[in-house]
Amino acid sequence: MRISGRLSYELLDNGGINWDEAYESLVDGLGVLLASGTPLPSEQLGEAQWLLTIVRTAAVDKKALYRISELVVEWVGLNPEVMPNPLPFTGR
Repeated sequence: MRISGRLSYELLDNGGINWDEAYESLVDGLGVLLASGTPLPSEQLGEAQWLLTIVRTAAVDKKALYRISELVVEWVGLNPEVMPNPLPFTGR
């Protein structure tokens, strides 16, 4: 949830002014997370990957960001147990 919120805040509230490789890494990492644990169903995972491709370019696309947040909530529902974060810390 924090990653999708951070991406949304940067793009919607800051207009992407701070966008750099660290944010791109967060986008890539979110795609990895959504495919981990009990992954989203293949159709939703494909949709998430497509939306993340749009966001990775720092596109200020409100609908894409909102839908990514919805898909993250669905992933959390499939993975209610706390698990270690498989992603390296990016300093963000």
